[in-house]
Amino acid sequence: MYHKSSFILFAILLQSCRAQTCTDYDLRLVGGQVPNEGRVEICVNQQWGTVCDDLWGDPDAEVVCRQLGYPTINASSFRQAHFGEGSGETFLDNVRCSGSESRLIDCDHPPVGDENCDHFEDAGVRCVPPQCHNGEIRLVGGAVDWEGRVEVCINNDWNTVCDDGWDASDAGVACRQLGYSRHNAVTYERAHFGQGNGPIGLDDVACSGAERQLVNCSYDGNTSDCKHLEDAGVRCQPELLCEDGSIRVMDGLTAYEGRVEVCFDEAWGTVCNNNWEDIDASVACNQLGFSSQNAVAYLHPGLATYSQGTGSILLNSVGCNGTESRLANCAYNSDTTDCSHNEDAGIRCQSQDPCRPGDIRLAGSSIPGRGRVEVCVNGLWGTVCDDGWGSTDASVVCKQLNYSRHNATALSRAHFGPGSLPILMRNVGCSGSEEKLTNCPFSSQAASCSHSEDAGVQCQIEPICQNGDIRITGAMTNETIIAGRVEICFNETWGTVCSDDWNSDNAIVACRQLGYSTQGAVALTTPGVSGYSQGSGPIFLDNTVCDGTESRLIDCDYDIHTADCSHLQDAGVQCEFLCQTGSIRLVGGQTRREGRVEVCVNQMWGTVCDDDWDAVDASVVCMQLGYSPTNATAYMGARFGEGMVPTFLDNVACQGPETRLIDCAYDGHTTDCSHSEDASVQCQPLCQNGDIRLVGGGSQREGRVEVCMDGGWGTVCADDLWDATDATVVCRQLGFSRYGAETRSNFEGGSGLIHLNDVRCDGTESGLLNCQYNPNTLECSHAYDAGIYCRPLNCSNGDVRLVGGLSEFEGRVEVCWNETWGTVCDDFWSGLDARVVCRQLGYTYTDA
Repeated sequence: MYHKSSFILFAILLQSCRAQTCTDYDLRLVGGQVPNEGRVEICVNQQWGTVCDDLWGDPDAEVVCRQLGYPTINASSFRQAHFGEGSGETFLDNVRCSGSESRLIDCDHPPVGDENCDHFEDAGVRCVPPQCHNGEIRLVGGAVDWEGRVEVCINNDWNTVCDDGWDASDAGVACRQLGYSRHNAVTYERAHFGQGNGPIGLDDVACSGAERQLVNCSYDGNTSDCKHLEDAGVRCQPELLCEDGSIRVMDGLTAYEGRVEVCFDEAWGTVCNNNWEDIDASVACNQLGFSSQNAVAYLHPGLATYSQGTGSILLNSVGCNGTESRLANCAYNSDTTDCSHNEDAGIRCQSQDPCRPGDIRLAGSSIPGRGRVEVCVNGLWGTVCDDGWGSTDASVVCKQLNYSRHNATALSRAHFGPGSLPILMRNVGCSGSEEKLTNCPFSSQAASCSHSEDAGVQCQIEPICQNGDIRITGAMTNETIIAGRVEICFNETWGTVCSDDWNSDNAIVACRQLGYSTQGAVALTTPGVSGYSQGSGPIFLDNTVCDGTESRLIDCDYDIHTADCSHLQDAGVQCEFLCQTGSIRLVGGQTRREGRVEVCVNQMWGTVCDDDWDAVDASVVCMQLGYSPTNATAYMGARFGEGMVPTFLDNVACQGPETRLIDCAYDGHTTDCSHSEDASVQCQPLCQNGDIRLVGGGSQREGRVEVCMDGGWGTVCADDLWDATDATVVCRQLGFSRYGAETRSNFEGGSGLIHLNDVRCDGTESGLLNCQYNPNTLECSHAYDAGIYCRPLNCSNGDVRLVGGLSEFEGRVEVCWNETWGTVCDDFWSGLDARVVCRQLGYTYTDA
C-alpha cells in the first residue's frame, strides 16, 4: 500500500502558516441539492478535506448526521463520489463507526492522512431533515392559530408538555415565545386539545414569567409519571397590548402634545427628563407621524399641559442624534432609580400639515378597512357624529377609500374608541352615489354630540371585482381547453361583451389576460350554438377592436354605447391551458431567480397572497424551480409588481421538505387578499450556467434533460426539432459516448422552469447552450420535457491499454482518441516511453 503520511505532514505544516478557515474536526456536506446531503468533508488543521469510502456504511452516516445536528434515523451512506468528486486532500480512510459516537473523528480509523484513495471514492451521506429546532414550540389541535396543545422541540423532535404545575405564568411565556401577548393567557389541562402521540418532554414547568423561551424555565425532564391525557395547552391573546418601542402622548390638550410614554414588554411607562432635549422630542414627534420640525421638549408635568404618569419609568438620560426613526433607537439608560413621576418628560409637536378638504381616513384599528371615520373640513381633521349614521353613508366612505362599496357596515357608539379631534359632521345623509363623504348632506352643528358617539365603518376589503377584470362564465373544459362567455367588470359589476367585431385578436387578448395560452385562441360569437348560455345584466362593451398585443381587454378600442346589442350577441372565447397544476414561475424580476410567485391551479396561472409568507415557503419555491433552497429570500407587498391573474393561495405554511409549493399547507380562500399583497422570492444560484444533468432515469446515463441557466435548473422542451443530434451533444457534454445517443419521452415531467425551446444542434457543439435555441418557452409544458439515453464511453481520450500479452502487465500499447482504440508506432519508442505507459497503468516499469 502506498501511503501519503509524510506528504500530509508537510501539507499540514504548510497550512499552519495560512489563515484559519475552519475548526479542526468540524464536518460539512458539499455538492448536495439540499443542505442535509452531500460529500462529507472534515476539517484538519484549518483545511477541508474528504473522507474515503473504504468500509463506509450507514453507522458512519449516522455519526455524521448526529455531529451536524440532524436526526440519525434513516441516515444513508453513499460511495463512489455520489455527490461529485472533491479536491485537495483525503484525510480519513477505513472509517469504522459503531453509530453511537458524537463526532466522526471519534470513530476507529487509521492515522489522519493515512490513505490510498482517489476522489472518485469520496464518501457522502444523506440525513433526514430535522422536524424542528431545539427550543421551538408550536400549538397543535386548536381551532385558531393562537390556541392548542403545547409542543416543544427537544432533540429535533416534537414533545408534549405535562400539565403538572402548569399555570398562567408558564402559558404567558409560551404565548410570548410564539409572538402573541403574554397577558391574559389561558391554561388548559387534561389534553383539552387532544392527546399528542410523541414523547413527553417537560414536566413540572415553573416559569417566573420573565423567560423568553419555555425551555428557559425550570422543569423536570423525567416525565415517567405523565401520560398524554395530561398534555398541557394554552389559548393566547393574539394581539399585543402594545409593541416594544412604540410610543404615545397622554393628557395633552391636542393629539400632538402631552406626556411621552413608551412600550416595553407590553407595558406602558414614562420617560425621565434627565438630558431631555428638543432633539429627543423631534425623534418622538417623527415616530408619532408628526413633523420633526419645531418639536419642543417639556421637562415637568404641571409646567406643561399634562399630568404626572403612573407605573414604571422606563427610560432615563435619552440621547438622540436626530436621525433615529424611533425613540427606542436612541441612546438611553434603563436605570431609572433616581427618577420620579414629577420628572416625566413631555413633548409638543408641530401639528400635521393641513389636510385636503374632503379627505377621509380610518383611525383606532390596526386592521385595514376598519376604524373610526375622520374627515378633513377646512384643513382640519375631525370625527363624525353617529346621529343618522347608516350603511349608505358607510358605503360612500368605503368607496372613497378604494374598498368595495358593497357590504359596508356602519358602526356607532365609538366602536373603535373615542377620538380627541373636533367633531365636524353630524346627521350625514348619503344617497350612495356620492364620490366623497363631504358631498353628502350633513350638519356642521355638532355641539350636542360627544366622542362617545364617534361613527365608524367596516369595509369589505376585496372589491367584488376590479375595473377591467374579465372572467369566463358558463365554462366548458376538458384536459386542454376552457370555453365560455366573456364578462368584464365595471364599477364592481360584471357585464357581458357584445360580439360585434369580435374576432381572434380579441380572443388572444382575453386569453392572455386570463392567464391562458394565446395559441389557439378562438373567438365565439353565438350563445347556445357555441356551447355557452346568454348572460344577464348590463352589456358593457361593443365593437371591441384589439390588435392582439394588449395586456387587457380594456386596453383595446371599444364602444360603451351598447343599445343596439342584446344578450343573444354575448361574446365568448375558447382558450388553451398554459400550464400544469402545481407548476410555478417567477414574474417581474430582473433575473430568472427573482420575481412574483405565480402558481398553476386547474391549468391556470395565479398569484400567492403574502399572509404568513416566509423564508421556508421561499425555499420550497426556489427548490422547485431548480435553485438553491439555502438563503432564499421571501418578499411581501408586491415587490415585483402586482399580478393581473387570480390569487390562488393564501396563508401558505411550508415545513421545508416539500418538493412543490402546492404540497404545502395553504388556504384556498383568498377573498381577503389583493394584488398589493402578492408574494415574491429571490433565490440563490444552485449550479453553473451551461451545466446539464439527467433526472429521473434508472441510471446516470438516462433521464429528463435539465440545463442550468442563471444559476437554476430547468427542462428542455422536446418539440418537433428535438432529435438524436441534440441528444448526442448532451451525452458528449456529460462525458458519455457521442455514439448511439437516443431521445426518449418516458421520464416524468419536471415542475420548475422550462429553459429551452426549438433546440437545433449540428452535433459538433461542446455544450447544449452552444446550439441554437429559442428562450421563449411560453407555449411549452412539462408534458413535453425532453429526455435522452446515452451509451457509456468506449474509452476516454488519452486512456491506454495493453493487448495480446501473456499477462496483464505486458502487451501491445493502444491509446484512445475520439472513443476509438489505436496503436502506437515504434519510431523512437524507448524505455522512457514505456515507463510513462506503465506509470499511467499503475505499474512499475521493469526492463525486459
